[in-house]
Amino acid sequence: MNYSTQFKIFSFIPIINLISLLLLILHSYILHGHFPTYNNPDPKTLDFTYQLFFISLMILIFSFLYYPYLIFRLVYFKDLNRKVILKNVCFYLIGFILLLVIFRIETYNLGEWIGD
Repeated sequence: MNYSTQFKIFSFIPIINLISLLLLILHSYILHGHFPTYNNPDPKTLDFTYQLFFISLMILIFSFLYYPYLIFRLVYFKDLNRKVILKNVCFYLIGFILLLVIFRIETYNLGEWIGD
């Protein structure tokens, strides 16, 4: 797999993490009949979906470290044109910013719920 393919794959990781977080919230809503709040329900009791979110979170952290290297590599060696780089960086940043916004929404305290 070359660097340009890795770059395109890694640009969708925050969106995948966002989808897994929303699945975790939806699963909790379906099981308990209300949106999750701090310690109600404990996210660790949602076994499979919590593990899915945890795995995608680890991949997100890895991508946060690896993605700048891919950008440097692609720009330095000119493996890909700049329009493709800009488009994929925008996908990455939009997904990452949406994830941060959901974690910081004070209405449901989802960041504290996951951190619990």
